[in-house]
Amino acid sequence: MKLQLSLEILLRVLDYLNEAVYIVDQDGIVIYVNRAAARLEQLDQEEMIGKTVQEIYGYTELREEKNAPSLNVLKTGIPQVDENIEWFTKAGKNVNAITSSYPLLDQEDIIGVFSVSENIEELRTRLKSVPLRGKTPTVCGKSLCVTVRSISLMTSSAKARSCRRPSPYPNGLPSKKCR
Repeated sequence: MKLQLSLEILLRVLDYLNEAVYIVDQDGIVIYVNRAAARLEQLDQEEMIGKTVQEIYGYTELREEKNAPSLNVLKTGIPQVDENIEWFTKAGKNVNAITSSYPLLDQEDIIGVFSVSENIEELRTRLKSVPLRGKTPTVCGKSLCVTVRSISLMTSSAKARSCRRPSPYPNGLPSKKCR
């Protein structure tokens, strides 16, 4: 039997990602979360699906009085890419994540938003346990600087500090600088 792409297969693949994936409809109602999103929020997937973004995050204030990125994108239609967002889960756990949200369009109408969030602490743990092409991640305070081609991650709390490592690129591309 030949493999054919289907919604079932796509949803199964999303459930295996380390990144949290959220999909909300045009009314801000959560219609899908993967297992990583449920783990990040410390809720069951079933507890999140069918609730509005405000119901899920009503117990926390986002930094700088911002709306949840998905609500901003629903309102403006403009993607929010690699935003450093901090919030508290319903259980009181502080989450610091890099989040990107994109509109889902039907012609020119916004019919929903999908968001992908990467928990910085989980990423830091994974990076420490997996060798990256023989390089060791350099941790600078609350900032994580990786000098290989794959990742340069920083949090807003580390903006006052910086770290610089030599470029690993053979053609001398500039090195990553974390602030």
